[in-house]
Amino acid sequence: MSRGPRIRGTAYRIENSSRAWLEEIDNYSRSIDRYGATAEYRTRLVPLVLVEAIISDVDDRFDAADFTQEMEQAPKGTWQVAYDESLLSADGCSLFLRGAGCATGVASARVCFYFHFYDPTKPMKWTYGEFHCSPVEPIAMRLANLVPYRDI
Repeated sequence: MSRGPRIRGTAYRIENSSRAWLEEIDNYSRSIDRYGATAEYRTRLVPLVLVEAIISDVDDRFDAADFTQEMEQAPKGTWQVAYDESLLSADGCSLFLRGAGCATGVASARVCFYFHFYDPTKPMKWTYGEFHCSPVEPIAMRLANLVPYRDI
């Protein structure tokens, strides 16, 4: 008998020094200042992570687009969301599909997605509620090779 939808997430830090990315950080900093974000909040943020999530017992409501995280003082419509999601093999060593909707219809899976301005002190939100990722780690080489970051 199923215990309901479950998730286990790991956040991996992505190092990026491209010009486009540095401009994105500057733009984001200005936008959160408009909402009155505190300096402490800004210093907690990890600019870019790849979240690897092992999900099980999900139903047809599951949508990778639901992954988000509350942003201090910001309206919900401005929160960051998952993007460039990927569906991996059960052992995480092979890429099956990459792109929006690639995990549609799965019941159990290993998915990953990129996420900007991640706050490791706050839970992530998903279709079924909230979850916490393990502490941020350097990117695993298998993931760096399978799903390299692409500037947006």
